[in-house]
Amino acid sequence: MKRFLAIFKRDVLVGSKNYFFIVIMILPILMALLVSFVVPEEIDVKTKALVAFDEQAKNQLPHLDQLLDETILYNSQAEIREAMKEDVNTYGIVFTKENGKVAAEVIFQGYESTQQRTLILESLKAMLNVENMMASENVKTIELGNYTKTRVPFNLQLIPIFIVM
Repeated sequence: MKRFLAIFKRDVLVGSKNYFFIVIMILPILMALLVSFVVPEEIDVKTKALVAFDEQAKNQLPHLDQLLDETILYNSQAEIREAMKEDVNTYGIVFTKENGKVAAEVIFQGYESTQQRTLILESLKAMLNVENMMASENVKTIELGNYTKTRVPFNLQLIPIFIVM
């Protein structure tokens, strides 16, 4: 064991004169500090529904706010639009009463894929049909932003990995 410690001590002394050795020792410490203090423990990417009820619609749909998960209630469509500008992981739903039935307007950010939009619309239609309060064709969609859906080439996707390494 004494010989092993002597060889290790000699290697550390010889290696410490080289700048590469210093970089190799500092890099793991820096990575450990980044992982411990900078990178969050959990990333929340759940979308939240921002909901506004018309007074007549609220009386006709008393249990709907319990069916929607991750909902935040607002008073008007304008308030929902302002809140959506602050948080990009949201979509809005405005319930109004038209022709004796409750109608819904879904407000999207504009970057959602067609699969996400279809999933949100179909789940909303299913919840409203459970309440037996409206026909599914009354759901309208509004898009806030006009995002271009350009695909990043694969070689440009690798740039962050190369920068980190």
